[in-house]
Amino acid sequence: MKKFFMYLFTVNMLCVALFSACSDDDSPLQGSDNHILSFVLTADGISYDGAISDGKVTVTVPNNVSLANATARYTLCEQAVISPDPASITDWSEDLQFRVTAYNGAVKDYVYTVAYSDVTNESDVVLLTQADVDAFGAKGVTVIEGNLLIGSNAVSEDPITDLSPLASLTEVAYNVSINNSFAGTDLNGLSGLERIGNLIIGTSGTLVSLQSDELTVSLPNLKQTGTISINCDQVTSVSCPRLKSCGSIYFSGKNLGAVDFNALEDCAGDISFNATSSSANAALQQLSFPELKSIFGSFLMMYYTGVTSVGFDKLTDVGADLCVGNESGYNPDMTNVENISLPVLKNVGGTLFFYTSKVEELNLPELMECERLSIKAGSSTGTSVLTTLECPKLERIGDALNLQYMAISAVDFPSLKSVGTCSLGYLSAVKTINLASVDIATDLSIILARSSQLEEIHLMDGLLADVTINCASQAPDFILDVETLKGTLALTSMSGPTAEFASIKHVGSITMGAGIGTALTELAFPDLLTVEDELRLTLLSSLTTFKAPKLSTVGQFTYSDLRLATMDLSSLVEVTGDFTLTGGSSAYMANQYVLTNLDAFSSLQKVGGKVSISGFGKLTDYSGLKNLIPNITEEQWVMGTYNAYSPTFQDMTEGKYTLPQE
Repeated sequence: MKKFFMYLFTVNMLCVALFSACSDDDSPLQGSDNHILSFVLTADGISYDGAISDGKVTVTVPNNVSLANATARYTLCEQAVISPDPASITDWSEDLQFRVTAYNGAVKDYVYTVAYSDVTNESDVVLLTQADVDAFGAKGVTVIEGNLLIGSNAVSEDPITDLSPLASLTEVAYNVSINNSFAGTDLNGLSGLERIGNLIIGTSGTLVSLQSDELTVSLPNLKQTGTISINCDQVTSVSCPRLKSCGSIYFSGKNLGAVDFNALEDCAGDISFNATSSSANAALQQLSFPELKSIFGSFLMMYYTGVTSVGFDKLTDVGADLCVGNESGYNPDMTNVENISLPVLKNVGGTLFFYTSKVEELNLPELMECERLSIKAGSSTGTSVLTTLECPKLERIGDALNLQYMAISAVDFPSLKSVGTCSLGYLSAVKTINLASVDIATDLSIILARSSQLEEIHLMDGLLADVTINCASQAPDFILDVETLKGTLALTSMSGPTAEFASIKHVGSITMGAGIGTALTELAFPDLLTVEDELRLTLLSSLTTFKAPKLSTVGQFTYSDLRLATMDLSSLVEVTGDFTLTGGSSAYMANQYVLTNLDAFSSLQKVGGKVSISGFGKLTDYSGLKNLIPNITEEQWVMGTYNAYSPTFQDMTEGKYTLPQE
């Protein structure tokens, strides 16, 4: 009897174990289980197991497998049924819904989906003929792990015209290269590409000349690439509307008329639109990168003569240069640009350059820093229309500020603190140059335009930079507002009759010489006190009067080739270096100089270097130096030739200051 009960207990345990495969909680007698236990899809004799999870059945097959007429095998929990019947399904390439009903009527829904895996080609693919394209396309390859080369560099009798067989491609690991023998008019067969290494249709050094008359490049699904390089006159448009990041973009071709990079946000390299003076592009009219935020390298555009607007609505940072126009060109090459939009640009790591003749306003409201700011708004042969330049937040220019041929009324950068060099040339309408808060490191060069309207120049007090002002043969009627310049003040090409630079008290050096206008007769520095290095008055052919009545100390005094009749240096006490007066280099030339005495130097008491006087055929009176003689040595006294009187040092110490009467 005991053995009988043990037998019944064992049977019951086996039943429980059997039914628990379909139910953990319900009694097997209730028939409430409604699960798909396994699913296998067979196509072309190959079986693919389905993954079952959370009400989903997912079958993964290679991309080139057709699921038309595929068959399914499956298992359900005992007494459960499924609808629709999988045997009735003939096309398993679409999502399907199934319902599994338990014996007791409980239902559970399942969604069938198919996932496609890549079909990979592990090496380079070279397609030279249309037959090659058709044969490779039949393989249904989705990923090429190497390069895809389409066409050859030689003319082909069987050129490629249709890339549609390549429609399954989604990725090429390295280059997609289109070569000379390609004769298609589009790249529609590559429209499925999402990622490529690089797109190459010519390079900066290699022009591709296709066998077709024109080519439109459209890659509507491309999301990621390295370089896009197109140097091809047959390319008329390029569209990559979903591309968000790239390496570099290079375009050179005279017929490129449209570009679409409307989703591009970041460029890790350069963007270059590079035409030439002999092969300019007149087809492209507008260029816009509406979502572009940063360019790690440079943006360069030159000789795109049809472009009327350039827009970067969200661009904040450029790692290197941003140039619209050819900086080395003599005349504007972007001749039709009327609008340049850079509303949020903050930082340019290199040169920010614009060369155009039709832009009336240039606003850079957020720009804070660049290495060089260079703007040419015309040339010597044209009239500038650029009347507004706004850079209210610009704080630093690391290297150079260069403004030429502009019609602005003022040069004023209210936040600018420092710049390396500054060059302002031919600003025909400018009245005020305000650089009073700008520390210029090395050089400031100002070249006045013809018919200059300049009224005021305000400079930082204590400026270290050398300052050169070329007056373009005009009278310097402007006010030079600065007390201390520690560099050199060079004044050239002044006309007259008079020029006065009041307010300057201290300067490193003053030089005036070749190129000064012949009409200038009087030059005055009424407030000048010291010249630390050199006061150089040379080659002032028409100058007859020089006045610096408060000047007390000069580093080195150089007077050469002047015909001054009047000099007022009545306060000059000390020359710490050489004191040099040089007239004519021959007897004839010496007699052209009207200097007869040195009374202008009557206050001079100290000279640290040589005292050299030569070439003054009418100079007979040295009494103006009598206060100096006790404080110098004979070795310092150097008398040259062609003076009417050349006293020795002994003569001077004995009071023989004037030419003895015969």
